[in-house]
Amino acid sequence: MPGPGGANNEAGLLWFVTNDGLNEQCSYRSTIGGLGVLANRVQFRVAVNDNARFRVGLYRISNGVCVPFLAFLTTTTSDDSQFRTTFASFATSRICRVQLLLTDDPNTFNAAIDTTSALIDYVRLLNGTTRTWQESFTN
Repeated sequence: MPGPGGANNEAGLLWFVTNDGLNEQCSYRSTIGGLGVLANRVQFRVAVNDNARFRVGLYRISNGVCVPFLAFLTTTTSDDSQFRTTFASFATSRICRVQLLLTDDPNTFNAAIDTTSALIDYVRLLNGTTRTWQESFTN
């Protein structure tokens, strides 16, 4: 869908109706081919709306298998539909999958907020300052 502007004017959208007081969520994943990519940093830019949390989960190669590694969440105060860029560092690993998850936390139903969404500009993996992978939702 249309993105925030700049050189990449496309974005990914995760969206659902919050019609239950229990945990509701949706996700998207990208599997990185071959043996994955070496990375020690993740960077993502996302706008999350009210009553939502956004998570980027990383999977790494361990003994030849792609297994869950780390996850990074947006903060509870960043669900105001403003684009924010998040950076995080971790031990250098061979990343094989990236999963994006949107949840309706806190899990309370609020009729005034009946949808949950995240507009995702990009997710990047870096090894030092070198970009080794990017999901930017362009066609």
